[in-house]
Amino acid sequence: MAFIHTTATAVEKLKQRAKQLRKASGTTIPLASFQDEVAKQAGYHHWKHVTVCLAKSTEIGKLAPSAPPPSCFEQFGHLMSDEERALYDRMLPAEQEFLLFQLEKSTPEGKARYQALDVSTTVVSRDAKRLTT
Repeated sequence: MAFIHTTATAVEKLKQRAKQLRKASGTTIPLASFQDEVAKQAGYHHWKHVTVCLAKSTEIGKLAPSAPPPSCFEQFGHLMSDEERALYDRMLPAEQEFLLFQLEKSTPEGKARYQALDVSTTVVSRDAKRLTT
C-alpha cells in the first residue's frame, strides 16, 4: 500500500462523508461499508489504509514536527520512466512542478484527490456566488 500523507481533519471529513452517504441511502448497511467506499473515492485502498496512513503521518509529525509533507517528487517520482527522469533533471523548477502535477493526476490516488478537490472547490465557489447575489 502506498503512503498518503493524512491529517486527522481529513479523516474526520471522510467519516462525515460516509455518515452522510449512509443517511442518504436510507439502508441498514453498516457504516464500515460506506467508510470503505469513501476511502476508495479519496484514493485509499480501504478504510484501514486511511487509519494506517493517519498513524504514519502522526508518527512522522512527532519525529520531525518541522518537516514538510513529502514533496510531489517523493510521492510520485518513482512512477517516472528513465527518459522522464532525464528530462526532469534538465527542467526549471516551475516546469518540474508542472510535470509532477501531471504525473500525480495520472495516478489513481492523484485522480481521486483532484476529483475531491474539484468537487470541494465547486461547492465553495457555488456557495460564495450564492452569498454575493
